[in-house]
Amino acid sequence: MVWNRTEKNSSEEAVEEAFHAFVDSQAGLNLALTKMLTLTQQNLLHAIVCGEKRLSSASVMEQYGLKNSLTVQRAKKALEKLDIIDDFGQRLTMEDPVYAWWLKNIYFQ
Repeated sequence: MVWNRTEKNSSEEAVEEAFHAFVDSQAGLNLALTKMLTLTQQNLLHAIVCGEKRLSSASVMEQYGLKNSLTVQRAKKALEKLDIIDDFGQRLTMEDPVYAWWLKNIYFQ
């Protein structure tokens, strides 16, 4: 996609344009995936892409509409089973960084 936007040399602008074109091309799939998730799962993803680490803390649960630590754990397991997130013990990561970017910068805005 980048090389379609330049003749010889790439530029930061061409890379950024290609990235946004790719994000736009994936928007329908991302929206469909997100809409199939429960509200709790979506809220948990919101907390994750915003960089929250203590997902079961009272302040995080209140800010992101998570009912209690049991619902956080259930949502986390469901998202892992769907291969949306990975759990590395103290750190949750998104499987798809483009989906994470789309969630944070488009869907949750």
